Amino acid sequence: MNVLKWVKENHSSLESAALHFKISSPSTIYQWDRRFKSMGVNGLKTKRGRPPMGEHENTKREAKKNDKLKNVDQSEQERWM
Repeated sequence: MNVLKWVKENHSSLESAALHFKISSPSTIYQWDRRFKSMGVNGLKTKRGRPPMGEHENTKREAKKNDKLKNVDQSEQERWM
């Protein structure tokens, strides 16, 4: 958001903004601008990369709990049959 604001306030090109903010490619700023214009600030929020450790561990724990519950349910069904 700061980069897009700087470009607009200084009437600068994407190339000069990329140099100023040490962004490797001006096309990155162009993509940010397109997403901002089409989706607003939410368009600039992306979830990339690995999730935080806490979220990943919780997902694993939930999966293990669900597997255990399925196994218990199956053994109970077999016992009643």
